[in-house]
Amino acid sequence: MERKTSVRTNTRLVNKLVFTFLLLTLTLSAVVVAPSALAEPLRANVVSASPNDLDQAGVPQAIVFEIFKPELPDPPPPTWGKTIAGVNDVEVVIRGEGHTRRFPTEDVGGGRYRTEIVFPEPGGWTIRVSYGAGAYGPADEIDLGKGGICIAADCVGPQPEEATPAASSGWRSTKNAVIAAAMLAVPLFVAAVYRFAPRGRRRRTVPSA
Repeated sequence: MERKTSVRTNTRLVNKLVFTFLLLTLTLSAVVVAPSALAEPLRANVVSASPNDLDQAGVPQAIVFEIFKPELPDPPPPTWGKTIAGVNDVEVVIRGEGHTRRFPTEDVGGGRYRTEIVFPEPGGWTIRVSYGAGAYGPADEIDLGKGGICIAADCVGPQPEEATPAASSGWRSTKNAVIAAAMLAVPLFVAAVYRFAPRGRRRRTVPSA
């Protein structure tokens, strides 16, 4: 009787441990995944550019671009996602040939922004959009369209945008690693608990003569 009571108590303890571990794992996953919707950066695509085919440095180019929140699954252009109006402190930032230039923008409504940019020298340039924090998420700097352009030069080898990946990619990698580790830990923990959990001994029955 005492052995049965001990086994029953140990089983309850194991079940509580398993439940607690699963609860902690689910909580950790929620903490990691839930903020990702807010932490996921916005995106920006060019709507129009004039002149469209820029082939020399020093020429002003008027551009209109759209800032949006990506949707899953990705809808086809021209609807890339939900447009975000009223984004704070929007600037177009170009980098290349040892220069960094910032161009303020004008909010023209409907999640679209307008500015005029100038590439001062030939060569490879990154083109990004920086913005401040707001209800849409934290401040960030994102690619504008493909994120780079080659002006009046033969750009060979890695382009500037390939050398400066988006800052949010680190968070995304960390989030995925934590989720994968949690998913792997659950079955291993459960298997280990039930493998080494105490069990009652089966009573041997001696056949009668």
